[in-house]
Amino acid sequence: MTWRTRLWYILILVVLVAGAMFPPFWLLLLLATIVDKQEETKRNNNEAFKQANSHISDDYDVAMFRAGKKDYMDGPIWDKKRKARLKLDHYTCQSCGATDVPLHVHHTGGYADIPNESLTWLVSVCEDCHKLQHEHYGYPSTMKDYNEWNAPLI
Repeated sequence: MTWRTRLWYILILVVLVAGAMFPPFWLLLLLATIVDKQEETKRNNNEAFKQANSHISDDYDVAMFRAGKKDYMDGPIWDKKRKARLKLDHYTCQSCGATDVPLHVHHTGGYADIPNESLTWLVSVCEDCHKLQHEHYGYPSTMKDYNEWNAPLI
């Protein structure tokens, strides 16, 4: 028997002994490989589905988001937040300085966090300045737009 053959026998013996001593390790390794393959397949299928149906799912998500946003903005939590922002801004438009006009509270960012947006992402503006803001930045039209919305005062 050559030294190479003996080395192979020793290596096989070490692997067998290690496998006998630590069977959970080998089992976990096998299971992890199977789960990784399943997760990869699931991710690929999910991406293919999203791409094939992106126009449908995004429109649906936007409609659902807007409906929820409207309910939130008509509710008591937004009313408290709105009043708090107006008070912090001393009932003054933060864009033009007007005080004797009805004020809106504009989201400068944080649509993705509604209804948990921070007061720092809100600003008091008059109706004219609010229109200017949206003429400049537009309105979010996709869920990506809502999630990445950033419209600081101009």
